[in-house]
Amino acid sequence: RGLSAALAGWQFSRRPLRGAGPVLLLVLAVAMGMLAIGQSRSWERSQHDQADFRAGSEIRVIGVGPGDPARTSQLAAVPGVRDVAPVHRSSMDLAGRSATVLAVATERLADGMLLREDLAGGSAAELLRPLSPEDGARPGLTVPKDSRSVVVGLRSQAPPGTSAARVTLVLEDVYGVPFRKHIGELPADGRTHRLTLDLAALTANGARAAGGFVLTGIELAADFTEGDRRAQTLHVDLLGTTGKDGALRTADPAGTLAGWAVSREQTERGDVQDPESIKGRAGAPAAGGQGTPYSVPYELKGFFSERYAPQAENYSVRLTSPVGRQDHLLPAIASEAFMSAAKAKPGDHLELSLGGRRLYAVVNRVVEDLPTTGTAGRTTDAEAAGNVPQDGGGVLVDLTAVNRYLATTDPLAPVAPTEWWLTPERGAADDVVKALRAATDGASGTLVVRDEITDDLLGDPLGAGPNTALMAVAAAAAALAAVGFAVGSAGSVRERAAEFAVLRALGAPRRRLARLLAAEQGVLIGVGLLVGLALGSLLARVVVPLVVLTGRATRPVPPVLVELPLGEVALLLAGVAALPLAVVAAIALRRNDPAVTLRHQGDN
Repeated sequence: RGLSAALAGWQFSRRPLRGAGPVLLLVLAVAMGMLAIGQSRSWERSQHDQADFRAGSEIRVIGVGPGDPARTSQLAAVPGVRDVAPVHRSSMDLAGRSATVLAVATERLADGMLLREDLAGGSAAELLRPLSPEDGARPGLTVPKDSRSVVVGLRSQAPPGTSAARVTLVLEDVYGVPFRKHIGELPADGRTHRLTLDLAALTANGARAAGGFVLTGIELAADFTEGDRRAQTLHVDLLGTTGKDGALRTADPAGTLAGWAVSREQTERGDVQDPESIKGRAGAPAAGGQGTPYSVPYELKGFFSERYAPQAENYSVRLTSPVGRQDHLLPAIASEAFMSAAKAKPGDHLELSLGGRRLYAVVNRVVEDLPTTGTAGRTTDAEAAGNVPQDGGGVLVDLTAVNRYLATTDPLAPVAPTEWWLTPERGAADDVVKALRAATDGASGTLVVRDEITDDLLGDPLGAGPNTALMAVAAAAAALAAVGFAVGSAGSVRERAAEFAVLRALGAPRRRLARLLAAEQGVLIGVGLLVGLALGSLLARVVVPLVVLTGRATRPVPPVLVELPLGEVALLLAGVAALPLAVVAAIALRRNDPAVTLRHQGDN
């Protein structure tokens, strides 16, 4: 029973190099096929990765009006949009290099940021989670979703002749972005004046973003003449909102404003003085059941001398809701290029410039690259090829954390979004893009669409050409290997016809001899396929990263990931082995008359 295996082993020991030629052809065919598959799939994957890096999210909207909350809610109201992440983009000089600073609403972008896991060391959500403020929603007067307006009742007690004050409300939207709205003037006549902020102007066609606004500040600004010494008091007698039916829903001013920071600032011949803290206090309960008023007494300190004549000077009083824990260090994520340009390491404290504002951050995580940063993050090859400073990488911070940081250092200059990163519903990206481009109110801005960038990159003939050539070479190598192996197998069997005839004459069954041929040739085919598989994998992983380049003949960002799909590799092995196996089967099943073969052997 062991005759077939024994004879096959004996044959290999007698003629070890007889099958070297056919096996070498198989090895070359499989290796070339593996290289072609790796080049094609890795190049295609790289184009998708580059598109993800340039876009940042499936749809990015640029230049739709920074600081306007209606734009955010309008984008969120587009059918098919699951979430919107406001983003402020700025650049800063870093040792002669241009670095990108991104302030992102990270809670809104966790599921929509296109960042390859090997670059982030995990998912984008895990990477961004530590940047969000731990305090959650900012305290203040929460505005219900169905509100039509915010109403405040203010009263100013001041000496006669005091000018009317400009009143501004500070609200924070659901995305953590603060904005300031002027609502009117407050005369210093000691009477309560109701001032209203219409929320319809802050919404998109009457549609609200998920969640409501939060009133986080009340500001009073006016002029006074230097040299005067004025004691004044601001009373907040009413806080509330109106619903769809116009009914007023009040909140207790003293209870709502308790714990708020109160400060006063004034200029002295153009110089802004440091804020002076003031203590607010609750007054006597108000009539009408509208809660207890909240009073803020303050004193204006003028400057006068014989050298300087009295002149107009500006002052402001600001009531601000608490911003939670602030240690004056923002958590940040930076790219390797940024850390290299800054000559810093993880844990170092860095000074960032965000639209002219100074921030101090600590880099907790360093990643290989950040989407949309650097020259590789530009949306087109023409933009990236322009005359730009050397790439300084990028750094990412949380937009809400930035604005809460600025609330304690520079409350008059919050960071407004300059672009929006949209996360559409699955399969709805095309519909969202069509809706944005069909908008007639200019809200669409400039669109950066991941799928369009992908199509543009995949259509590059310089990248697609080598893929086609390699596939053709691999097909030719497979055909040559199949023909060569078939010819070699047929010649080997013909040469050993006399040996098989002797075995048949000695009584060896035909099926045993068929098994012998199948074992011998099957081992050769298996060896060829396995060696070719190993060699092809090695070639793909070494060569492909060197030959996959961008349209500017530079290394792609992110780096190429070599892909060898198991399904396509299995089809390659089956295709290369199909014809040799068919030839072996045909030869093994061929019926030969041993008497004829032995007779010819005797004649010779």
